[in-house]
Amino acid sequence: MHHPPPTVSRDSTILLVDDQPEMANLVVAFLKSQYQVKVAINGELALHIAALGGIDLILLDVVMPGLNGHEVCRRLKADPATRDIPVIFLTAQSETDDEAAGFALGAVDYIHKPPHPHLLRARVGNQLELKRHRNHLETLVDERTSALEQAKRQLESANQAKTDFLAVISHEMRTPLNSVIGFATVLSADPLLTSEQQTFARLIHDAGRHLLSNINDIIDFVRLDPTTFALEEMPFHLAHPIQEVVAVLRKEAEQKGLTLLFTYQASMPCEVVGDPRRLGQVLRHLLGNGIKFTDRGGVTLTVSATPLSTPDRARFRFAIQDTGCGIPTDKLPLLFQQFTQLEAPKTRKHDGFGLGLAMCHKLVQLMSGALQVVRSDPSGTEIAFTVDLPLAPAGEPGCN
Repeated sequence: MHHPPPTVSRDSTILLVDDQPEMANLVVAFLKSQYQVKVAINGELALHIAALGGIDLILLDVVMPGLNGHEVCRRLKADPATRDIPVIFLTAQSETDDEAAGFALGAVDYIHKPPHPHLLRARVGNQLELKRHRNHLETLVDERTSALEQAKRQLESANQAKTDFLAVISHEMRTPLNSVIGFATVLSADPLLTSEQQTFARLIHDAGRHLLSNINDIIDFVRLDPTTFALEEMPFHLAHPIQEVVAVLRKEAEQKGLTLLFTYQASMPCEVVGDPRRLGQVLRHLLGNGIKFTDRGGVTLTVSATPLSTPDRARFRFAIQDTGCGIPTDKLPLLFQQFTQLEAPKTRKHDGFGLGLAMCHKLVQLMSGALQVVRSDPSGTEIAFTVDLPLAPAGEPGCN
């Protein structure tokens, strides 16, 4: 919403606080042609009038019987209803320490008695203009805050709708797809089918697994919202999720004539606390990606640990090295971006939505770790990530 710049209004109301009638009449005479001026002859009356509201600026005498100007200012600034009213002190004193005390209490200016009419009008006008600008900005901030809160509510509603949609997708798509994969597995082993029919059944099975993998990637990636997603915290043996992933992917590697090796630091502590499923998910994507883009040689996972300053934590490094063709230098900045394929569409040999590495990057960040490409050239690629994990109380050195 557009707002015109604020301007000083003749309807501005000034509260003059002075126990000397002659001085009060003089100040009123200087200001009454431009502003409405209310007069209080003591501090108690001034606080009462200010509390009623509608005061845009206060001209406050310092030396008064009863409550002096400094005490009145202190009380004004302590009250939420009056603390934003600008206060200009009127004083016959010229001591620097006295002025400093007034500014420390929250006054915006000092005018010495008797005031010069032009100086008085100029300083009053400046403070009223500043107040209007401040009020204008506060209005803009309030409107922007309201808009942001509304946008936040809409985002939360959209996130909930997304979660509900994913729940439906998870059931309505994955459940029948698992049935297709299961029946295709049974058919491919049926001796009553011809060789060609068994081949077709295996193709159905492989296509179903591929589609299921893509659906799982999309659902998992969307669920990885830092504002709502939470990692599990449980004690586990570090080697277990690694060995499970390697055992599954080793068959895939052997089908391509590749080796898949897992090595680790001999003295590494392996009883840790964290999320073994998500750690395994990252390793499955990284190792699977290495196998996918390697035609000769193999893929090696190396795990090592470095002690941290606190004895109950360690930094674990997972390095995945392959002997593939490497990643073009100009493609490296795109590597962890979602829905990005490094192969050109017309020459692409590998399917997928380009979510695997983006998901790994997101998961490692959620683990407060870092994922990076260490090396990539025609002889192969090394991708590594580090995560800091607490050590389980029963942890013993060694991963045997």
